[in-house]
Amino acid sequence: MCAWLAAAAGAVDAGWLTRLAKEAGDAGGSVGRKLDPDLGNAGRYIADLPVNKDVDTLAAIPTDGGHWRLVNRSGEKITVSTPEEMERALRVLAPAALASDTSLAIVLAPDAVFAARKSLDKLPSSAKLKVLIDKRAVPLVRGPASDSTAKIYAAFKPNVLVEMATPGAFREVTYQLTRALRPADIRVLSITEKPAQKLSRLVRRDKTSKRVLADRVSADRLATGMAALRGQTAILTGRVDGSTLTYRTSWGSERTLNLEAVRKAAADSDVNLVILNAPTPRQPGARNWLWQKANVSGLDDALGRQTTADFLNALADSQGKMAVTVAENRLGRVTLTAEPLGGVSSEPVTGFFSDFIGEVLSETAGQVATRTITVDAVDETRDRELKSRIIPGVPSWIQIGYVVALVAGMFGWPFSRAWWFYLWPPEDRRAYASAIGYHLARGARLLLFLVVFLSAVGVPAALCNLGWQIWTWVTLPFRLIGWLFRRGPREAA
Repeated sequence: MCAWLAAAAGAVDAGWLTRLAKEAGDAGGSVGRKLDPDLGNAGRYIADLPVNKDVDTLAAIPTDGGHWRLVNRSGEKITVSTPEEMERALRVLAPAALASDTSLAIVLAPDAVFAARKSLDKLPSSAKLKVLIDKRAVPLVRGPASDSTAKIYAAFKPNVLVEMATPGAFREVTYQLTRALRPADIRVLSITEKPAQKLSRLVRRDKTSKRVLADRVSADRLATGMAALRGQTAILTGRVDGSTLTYRTSWGSERTLNLEAVRKAAADSDVNLVILNAPTPRQPGARNWLWQKANVSGLDDALGRQTTADFLNALADSQGKMAVTVAENRLGRVTLTAEPLGGVSSEPVTGFFSDFIGEVLSETAGQVATRTITVDAVDETRDRELKSRIIPGVPSWIQIGYVVALVAGMFGWPFSRAWWFYLWPPEDRRAYASAIGYHLARGARLLLFLVVFLSAVGVPAALCNLGWQIWTWVTLPFRLIGWLFRRGPREAA
């Protein structure tokens, strides 16, 4: 083994060769079975990859002192600390990388990226760095350089780049972007000046194309109407200025509404609120002076996507890559903000020229171009709690507690049933004039027992039954002895 390594690595110092041979020998070449446990999901991911003769994929994890430990899909691992050692290690672990500068990919776990952000430059510059997210490796992208250092993004989708700022924020945004979207729960809202326009619970669809139609709602009923959208996703379009949302009426005038009140109402009803910030605040479905219906660019395509990341990717298709950041808001929820990411600056294009272009596009083509996208959504903890509910509107801990108490009541059936008969004796048929009344009373009594009483006394009944069972088994030998003594004289007689 050592001779093979020496031939592959060339002339190397004896100390590094000894360490390389020991690590590669410990790996044993067993796919997926002897991977370094510290490599975790990244090691298992590359072990399960199909064989590709043109591309070598390695997993990497940072070690003490800014070093890197590399492992290939065969389980061979090498720790490197200098560029020279990195080059020699690649000859052993990734021979296909020697043939082309684009034939090497390195997969890292998210924690590895955060732990060794400053050491990423020590990895081969020709390697395609990827981060493992939800059993899928996505490219790592460096953003525009700032005063200190360039930001690092995970490319969830071609147009959706997520900044890897902190581990907690990245976990939250990962959950939000990979969360499934149900087309039946997505509502496109169109603010109108007409009074008494309320929101309904059902989604409006075109009878022919079956695509989602915009729900018209009066500005003064927008906040109160959020209760009808409980648990759904509402999409608003307008020009955002702090806590104010500007929208355009059908005759061309612009009006404002309190956006904070809408956000609070959405939070109270667990509504995920998507706000499309557009320079031209024309409302979806409304017609302009050319009698053209306004449509948000990419929205029809986005409504049919399966995840939030796909949804944002479709909306951003017309304006290029967007950088996504996440932050907690004052309402106890999370806010995702997607802004255009240019080649040299992450700031969105604003000003008179961009607004003029957006106005012309809206009036002539009926398309409303969005500048930024904001998603006010329930956080991961709240979303999981909502999904665990069997009965909507009832907290999951109450439902789980009820089921546990009900099962306990079943286990303590002898006691719970005896207590119930003591509180509510069985009905007497002679007290009822007809058989129907008698059976209705029995049914009501049984239903009350199963639904209410059994769970109310479930825990004490279960404890009493458990104690009785323990007492029965403890005293069993004594009862058997007593039974034998009582039976013996009779047989002798």
